[in-house]
Amino acid sequence: MVDKFFYGLRSNVLETRRLALWWADRMVVTPRPLEEKMTLFWHDHFATSEVKVRDARKMRLQNRTLRAHATADFKSLVLAVMRDPAMLVYLDNRENVKDYPNENFGRELLELFTMGQNSGDTRNYTEQDVREASRAFTGWTNAVLDYRFDAELHDDGPKTFLGREGNLGGEEVLDIILEQPATGEFIAGKVYRYLVREDLDPPLQVELGRHLRESGYELKALLRTILSSRDFYSPPSVATQIKSPVALFVSTYRKLGAPRAPTVPDMNSLAGRLGQQLLYPPNVAGWAGGRTWITPATLLERGNAMRSVLFPPTLEEFGHPDRRMPGIYRQVGERLARGMTITAATKQGDAASNTLVDADEEYNTRYGGYRGYVVAYERVKLVPRHVLDVDVRAMVLQAGATDAGGAVDHLLHRFLRVPLTEPGRAALVRHLERELESTGLEAQDPGATGKVEEALRSTLYLVFSSPEYQLG
Repeated sequence: MVDKFFYGLRSNVLETRRLALWWADRMVVTPRPLEEKMTLFWHDHFATSEVKVRDARKMRLQNRTLRAHATADFKSLVLAVMRDPAMLVYLDNRENVKDYPNENFGRELLELFTMGQNSGDTRNYTEQDVREASRAFTGWTNAVLDYRFDAELHDDGPKTFLGREGNLGGEEVLDIILEQPATGEFIAGKVYRYLVREDLDPPLQVELGRHLRESGYELKALLRTILSSRDFYSPPSVATQIKSPVALFVSTYRKLGAPRAPTVPDMNSLAGRLGQQLLYPPNVAGWAGGRTWITPATLLERGNAMRSVLFPPTLEEFGHPDRRMPGIYRQVGERLARGMTITAATKQGDAASNTLVDADEEYNTRYGGYRGYVVAYERVKLVPRHVLDVDVRAMVLQAGATDAGGAVDHLLHRFLRVPLTEPGRAALVRHLERELESTGLEAQDPGATGKVEEALRSTLYLVFSSPEYQLG
């Protein structure tokens, strides 16, 4: 049982990692980038973390749900998410039962998913409304991967929600929520800030909210209005967003023309070090975003991450991260290989840690952790490993560049949304000429082609590390 428990944990981590890399690759290669961009938006809006769900299958189903409704109507999206097994587990709605309501589900539905938090003098709902909404969703549960309504656990008594009385269920509560002007304004405003800019005039938010409600919460209609507006293309909207870590990598790979997302280095691990790991939002409110993406530490880490993308280790040097076992368990395996008994192999130097070693070796948890990893590595399909597959030299030559200045101009035009200063451009040209030991790009010696590629990647690394590149 101990071995099976740890196998479940370890294999689930590996499967979740694989799911995240599959999604990252889909974002890079998709011919429907808006669909993926909105799927990422809803993953942040309906934030659900694998840390608590602990089931890659549920996370995969939720990802599919978010994509299927990403640009459909908001009501069907909310209803699908409210019945989603991952969300039901994450917000503890299996514990929301008649006579003992759990308010997590109802509270987040109002505060984070539909109407927004009450602030100042604006009180869109009361604590009583939260409690009544929670009662309406009693009995909404799941049988592993399927939604299930348990009538015996549902509170079908009379309720009063936002001034409406009756034996209200979850769908009726949702209909009442969608009738409120605050709901349309909150959702429309959040979509606008995600796609355009943080600065949103209150009258425009009211207008967008009204438009969304009157369209029956058709998200395509809202997106069409926003993306075809003059405001979307106006100077105040251009390059005013700080790219999220995921957007940073996805946009980089797409602009490079990468045929697939590299897995060496692991994009999701890199993005995690910058503050955004797919399938692991920090809490139910999602990622704070905006200026919080940039700190002195993360700006430096962004540069380091881009260097590892452009100059990745060889596959031999990198090894396979799915094969990397935490040190405590790796030591167990090494000791067992030397012929030590299970009890001896799982002991540590200090007495306190030895409490992990049970007197009965069949229930030795550290050995169970080791076995869980071993069996997971044997059974789980591992991620194929490949590095960034692009030819920067061919890219700039195809654009007509013949010298260092032309190459730098092409790279700046292709990758930056904010013009670089002339001194900045001149510094990049000088750097490229030093790396090339020449002013031309054509390698006279066929064996020097690799040197030209390395020089161009070195220059591109400086572009990627610039403050301007963090904006989109």
